[in-house]
Amino acid sequence: MKKLLTLAVIAAFSLSGFSQEEKAPSQVRAFGSGLSPVEWGPYDVYFGGGFGLSAPLGKRWVLNGDIAWYGKDFPAGVGYIERNIFDFRGSIDFYFSEAFKGFYVGALMGYTDMSSEPQDGATLTDDPKGFVPLGFQLGFNTALSTDFDLNIKAAYGGTPGGPGAVTLNMGIGYKF
Repeated sequence: MKKLLTLAVIAAFSLSGFSQEEKAPSQVRAFGSGLSPVEWGPYDVYFGGGFGLSAPLGKRWVLNGDIAWYGKDFPAGVGYIERNIFDFRGSIDFYFSEAFKGFYVGALMGYTDMSSEPQDGATLTDDPKGFVPLGFQLGFNTALSTDFDLNIKAAYGGTPGGPGAVTLNMGIGYKF
């Protein structure tokens, strides 16, 4: 009886490994990015970059956080305005195959803060100082090696009837 019980316990433990879902590793990434304003000007592209962290919530769901900085100088009157944009976004993404593999779509929320410094007698424009964007993103993630991924993402985030921005990111992620 003891041998049969021992054999049953060993079989249960060995088979339990097959029933557990293997979770995808988390990912940290660095990216270059462009941000184009919507409903506030000037309507040029701001370039910058940032860092992100992603953690799988299940086989197809991933929780993301991105922090990015963008900057641009543009003419205003006799001088120019130095503008810096700090953008924080969190999202929940759904991958069509599995986490960190292939195409995905997600919902995002964040905070975008802008600071404008007039230089050399520039005239300041009336632009928002900050806003809370709600939006969506589409992306593609593919493996470059066992440890590194390529991630491409396009996103739109805005406030109803107010300012918003379209962003395009391309980066390299490291799985850990």
